[in-house]
Amino acid sequence: MTATMRGQAELSCYTASLAAYLAIEDPEVWWRLAEAVRLRVRPHDGGLIFSHHARIDRGELAYDSAAQWAECATALRAELEAHGRVLAVANTGFLPWAPDSSGQAPHWVLLTGQSNGTWHVVDEFEALLPTGEQHPQDLWLTDAELRRIMTPVPAPSPSIRNRDAHALGEQVPLPPYEHYRWLIRTANTVGTQQEWPGDAASTLEVVAEHILRDGAESLAAHIEDMWAAARHHRFQLTSFVAAGLLTAEQAQPALDAWGELPRALRFALDSARRSRPRPGLVAKTFAQLTEVTRELTARG
Repeated sequence: MTATMRGQAELSCYTASLAAYLAIEDPEVWWRLAEAVRLRVRPHDGGLIFSHHARIDRGELAYDSAAQWAECATALRAELEAHGRVLAVANTGFLPWAPDSSGQAPHWVLLTGQSNGTWHVVDEFEALLPTGEQHPQDLWLTDAELRRIMTPVPAPSPSIRNRDAHALGEQVPLPPYEHYRWLIRTANTVGTQQEWPGDAASTLEVVAEHILRDGAESLAAHIEDMWAAARHHRFQLTSFVAAGLLTAEQAQPALDAWGELPRALRFALDSARRSRPRPGLVAKTFAQLTEVTRELTARG
């Protein structure tokens, strides 16, 4: 079942690479991720902070950084020597395999080897994005090429910072964005877990209320969060069907509703940018998803 789950994984760039990193030592991590998927939010500075899953790394991972590439490369080699792989923070604006390089955002990739000035890079992320398809990658990059894709993201938005800080499921400290960044293995760093009240249905209601109240600005800030939530919940549902915890018939309404959510929100955002907001579509889409989510939860 693990191989099947990995092959059907609809994940974000964070969780796709995180699970691939952990799977080298823990093949059951795909199931642990399916069980850990959740949707929770907390208000923050007029916006929302999202948690898409509980921590599955057992609290060992944390960000590290360096202002200079030579220092970064030395640290990456040390992490490879110690653990055989390292998660590096790339920049979508400099990924040759990204369908669009006009924007810049953090993107996790997995480094699994280094030899003669080249680096083995694996990117498990696969998705049909508004700008085109992004396919998984398994390739060797020169030192200069790796340095380029790890170009620091300049002046990220609050939403991007929040996603970065909560990419492991709980908030972790962020190093300077002007630095090259990667993740290191540490002693247990989880500490006290933060409270994330509610359940998926009640959280959907909170998000819908926030977007409908604040309009296009809120929708633009959180559309990527809801896209990630849709992928994670579809992964969870298909995993539960594969495990026999749900029948395909039971899961299908929620699978359809989660699949429709990012499409409807993208259409609504594009319309709002043309001065044709569609609050009715947003409200209806969230209401339908909330209803099927609540019905599925009631099944136990």
